[in-house]
Amino acid sequence: IRRQRQMCIRDRGHLAQQLGPVVVDEPDGRAPHRGAAALRQDNAGIASGIATAYLTALALHGESDVMIGRLLDFVGDLSEEFNAKVRQVEEVLAKDPDDAFAVLGEGWVGDEAVADALYCFLRSPDDYRRTVLTGANTQGDSDSIACIAGAVSGAYNGIAGLPAAWVATVENHELLATTARHLADVEESQS
Repeated sequence: IRRQRQMCIRDRGHLAQQLGPVVVDEPDGRAPHRGAAALRQDNAGIASGIATAYLTALALHGESDVMIGRLLDFVGDLSEEFNAKVRQVEEVLAKDPDDAFAVLGEGWVGDEAVADALYCFLRSPDDYRRTVLTGANTQGDSDSIACIAGAVSGAYNGIAGLPAAWVATVENHELLATTARHLADVEESQS
């Protein structure tokens, strides 16, 4: 955690990416809160890390239509700055990406990156490729936005929703597929 904390201090826009894997398996549902608090001290940044983990958890359960409201409830009053940015997503969903990102921001800080990623996902929840490419083709912190959007979309759509060519050519694809199967087996055995 010390190394990650130092990385976050140097590059504060990437906390949301780093916490995506911390997702869900705490009985009290507070694991994302604890992980984010260990890495960051400002509340908008902490909320961004929590949001990435929580949005991924919601996506795993197929809950795209309630994400904004559930996310705002879950984050609570931790950061009004973060909450205001997330509320803007609903306002820009009908806009094209350039216009939406002009409102949401370029994603250089966590609340903007999460809002941008949520926009990318919600405008095409059933299309992983379109979600990721929308995030990757921004003028801002496109790798962070695409990473967060891809995590949420991947959780929502599963492996079958990923472009086969992308799966076959991603670095370490066999290791990733094996790890994913093992994680799915663990989840099924605990259900």
